Amino acid sequence: MSNERGYSPRWGELPVEQYLIRHWDNAMTESPDQQRVRLVRQFLDLDEFPQEWFPTQEGEPLPRSPTEEDIRAILRPWRSDDLRRRAWHIYTNVTDEPIFLRTHYESEDDEKIEHWACVSEEFENQAWWACLNNAQIYNFGSDWQRVYEILPEIAGPSTEGFVSLETLSSIRSHFKIWLNEAKQIEPEFWRKDRHRFIELKAAGLLRAVATRYMLLADQEAFETDGRLRLIYLDNKRNIVRETRVDADGQTITDIIMAWFELTDPPELEDGITGDRYRVTGDLGRKLYQLTDSDLADP
Repeated sequence: MSNERGYSPRWGELPVEQYLIRHWDNAMTESPDQQRVRLVRQFLDLDEFPQEWFPTQEGEPLPRSPTEEDIRAILRPWRSDDLRRRAWHIYTNVTDEPIFLRTHYESEDDEKIEHWACVSEEFENQAWWACLNNAQIYNFGSDWQRVYEILPEIAGPSTEGFVSLETLSSIRSHFKIWLNEAKQIEPEFWRKDRHRFIELKAAGLLRAVATRYMLLADQEAFETDGRLRLIYLDNKRNIVRETRVDADGQTITDIIMAWFELTDPPELEDGITGDRYRVTGDLGRKLYQLTDSDLADP
């Protein structure tokens, strides 16, 4: 799994680096690490950032070039060349492969993660950028979302959704037609747990708002000999749905192909809907737009 691949961006070529050098305050009393984390979090929360911050064509001048002091004090201590190559690839390429993040580290597990990352031919050649496996960087335990503080590029441009509002409206209309038909086909399931019923039937709608997906090799994955946590996220880093999947070649390949085809792997049938995308969640209410008629018994 070679890491010596990918383009090494110029200092300041990544938008988050533009944000850091423009907002850095040498007079702050907080430590450089604290200030850097705070600014990266602010960057992640932006609804949009200036168009000129997007990656430039090779040879074009940067919107703002960092000084040698900027590089020495702000940028270089934050990320290695390897991390910046990964960041560039993640940010500038639309890919079908998941981010494969290891968050639990015991030395006896090293061979397992190496195997899991290469077991699928669809993923093996992308592992150089997509497999995040380093105890010094990603030993997060359950706090896996800290990865955004290191590679905010994983979140992607916050202004980009997976589908247009027009397309989303069309998918919602089809979902409601299907929901009404499904209630009549499975009335007992509907009456037993209508919220779960709705969330299952809204699979296409939930898939439409997912813009990134990840495989987590967490403590449970190692304790269960390869039951990886599969997470689908929206463009604001909210969990849309999640489940557990086997770390075998066929399963990982099927997951990648399902993402490419804008469908769901079978494992998501038994998955969990993210709290905010539940029927009672704020994002779920906005997404489903359920009426009294939609909620009525068949």
